[in-house]
Amino acid sequence: EVKQIHEEVSFFRKNLFMLPSGEAGTAFIGEVIKLINAFNSNHDIVPIALTLLMIMFPLLLQKPAPNSKTRDHVKALERRLLLWQAEDYDTLLQESRAIQKRIADSKRSKSSVLKSFSRLMLQGR
Repeated sequence: EVKQIHEEVSFFRKNLFMLPSGEAGTAFIGEVIKLINAFNSNHDIVPIALTLLMIMFPLLLQKPAPNSKTRDHVKALERRLLLWQAEDYDTLLQESRAIQKRIADSKRSKSSVLKSFSRLMLQGR
């Protein structure tokens, strides 16, 4: 399951927010430290600890909206951390997919870019 999530997440568009300071940021760093310590010890999750670390950032630090503010990022991170600690990776992945779909839908199509370019060229700009 984790490896499949990693394969999908590795093709996500870059849409990460800066790690907020405060309790949410500290809790995130604590989870990162737990994974690194689990990798360095004889813990049960040693085989997937680094993979979990790699999927953690894109799943937890996605901007909830294009123009979201820091307070939105903190709320989203707190909620996602609870899901992460409950090992509910499917819900996190579904949310990330929805965000990525919004990003892809908001991007202008190639034909609209070409039309705009042609129109501007004809106007002499």
